[in-house]
Amino acid sequence: MNFAELNNYLISKDSKSKVYRIEGKGNSLVVRWLSSGVSYLIKLYPTDINWDRQGVEENLYICFKKMGIFNIPKLYWVDKKNNISCFEYINESKTKNYSSEIEISIYEFIYSISNKSNPKINIRHAKESFFSLNELISQIQIRINYLKELKIPELKEHLIKIENGLKKGKLPNIDAELFKKKIISPSDFGPHNLIQATSGRFYFFDFEYGGWDTLYKLLCDFYWHEGFDWSKKRRVLIIDKFLKNKIERKVFNVIKFYMGFKWALLVLNEFNPEIFEKRKAAKGYKFNYRLIKKQQLNKSKKILSLLNV
Repeated sequence: MNFAELNNYLISKDSKSKVYRIEGKGNSLVVRWLSSGVSYLIKLYPTDINWDRQGVEENLYICFKKMGIFNIPKLYWVDKKNNISCFEYINESKTKNYSSEIEISIYEFIYSISNKSNPKINIRHAKESFFSLNELISQIQIRINYLKELKIPELKEHLIKIENGLKKGKLPNIDAELFKKKIISPSDFGPHNLIQATSGRFYFFDFEYGGWDTLYKLLCDFYWHEGFDWSKKRRVLIIDKFLKNKIERKVFNVIKFYMGFKWALLVLNEFNPEIFEKRKAAKGYKFNYRLIKKQQLNKSKKILSLLNV
């Protein structure tokens, strides 16, 4: 289903309604649906035979509601046949305050999910979750191998550098510690999934890849995410609040090292033709593919420089 078809689908529900495309989204097609004077956010998920994006997100919303986490938009209804979900539309503030308020909101959100994740909750593991260091290293190697198979000239030397750097990592036995910090994670945790409402309140959204995971991965995603325009020192001030002793700091530093390599590969997703086509369809506007690939490769190189490899 494309934008025109989604527009017709929504108009069939309310002939007097209006549909406005929200541009710039990474994977799903998202629109604002104005019906009977009320705005809703409508999300059309891309078809993915290996991962039920809509089902996973619906389950995460149900879980978070039971856990008493309410700084997320409301989920009103889902149409599983057409891969469509309807959410509360949040009026975004034009004057964003990214000072202490956002830091408090991020801390409180992570604190809530880490303290309210009941092990009895029946939900699947997050996509690319891990509870052992070998699992994480395997995920990294799979990404390296895939990009190698594409035989992209500008990536050849860069991928060799990533592999060589990966070999410098230590392999301590930390698996038990990873499992101790098991949480229900939103997984894709970045500024693109955070919005400040006109009320000043921050909302978290987009849980298509969420599920059971280790808190260390969420903290490392927050540390490495290239979308946060913050210094690493500023991020560490929040992360340190979740690390209670030397053992936990040691585990975090080990995972941070390896997750750095994973992020150096994640920012190269635009080189994956399948992912690129999904993003092109979701964004809804033309852009310079060659320029984007160059920008993403530079980001990857910057991450490697921070890893000192």
